[in-house]
Amino acid sequence: MREVRIIRRSPDGQQHDLRMTDLAKALHHGDQPDMVPLARQDIVFVPRTGLANVGIAVQQFLAA
Repeated sequence: MREVRIIRRSPDGQQHDLRMTDLAKALHHGDQPDMVPLARQDIVFVPRTGLANVGIAVQQFLAA
């Protein structure tokens, strides 16, 4: 949650605005200057944790 990315497209859909924010810091300490209100059509990308990657590997192993 420390590297959450917000991808916002321009109205014509050609350009993208990429912002990174530390959501964990915002949740623990309140508003942060890098927090932006979400808009319609925004994409919020939260990277997987190391533990989630291990879980996926175990699921793939068990399925094989």
